[in-house]
Amino acid sequence: MSQVLFPGNELRERRETLGLSFADVYEMTHVPVVYLRALETSSFVDLPAPAYTAGFLRSYCECLEFPSERFVDLYEAAALPQAKYFVARQSARGQELASRYRNALAWCAVCAVVATMWFAWSAVFRIDDSGRMDRGVQADELTREEMNELDLSVPEAPLGASNAPK
Repeated sequence: MSQVLFPGNELRERRETLGLSFADVYEMTHVPVVYLRALETSSFVDLPAPAYTAGFLRSYCECLEFPSERFVDLYEAAALPQAKYFVARQSARGQELASRYRNALAWCAVCAVVATMWFAWSAVFRIDDSGRMDRGVQADELTREEMNELDLSVPEAPLGASNAPK
C-alpha cells in the first residue's frame, strides 16, 4: 500500500514567500494557529475532524492564492484511510456488542419461559409423601366425609353483620 504524503512544506514556503506570519493568516482566515502549524507540518493528529480540516485548508489555500482542490484531495488521500480504518473497526466492534446483547436477551427469554412452565407445573402437580407425583387435590374430588373433616362450613351471618337478635 503506497502512502500519500501531504505537501505541508509547500504551504509554509508560500506563506513565507508572501511575508505572512501565522498571526496575519489567522486575521484573514480565522483558522486557529495550532491548525495552521499542523497543516504545514502534516501533523494530522493535531487537526480536528476531516470536514473541519478540509474547510480550514480551503481558507488557508485561498489566503495563499493556491488552488485549494489539490491540497484538499491530497489531505483526504493522506489522512482519511486511517480514519476509514478506525470507523470500520469501531463499527465491527459495535456489531459484535449488539450481537452479544441480542444473544443475552434470547437466553433471558428462554429462561423466563422455562421458569414460567416450572411454576405452572408445580401449581398443578405435587409430589406426595411417598415420592409419587400426583395431581393436586381438587374440591370436586373430595368425598363428603373428607369435606366434613375439613370443616368447610359457611358462617350463618355475613362477615361484619351483627348476630344480636332484633
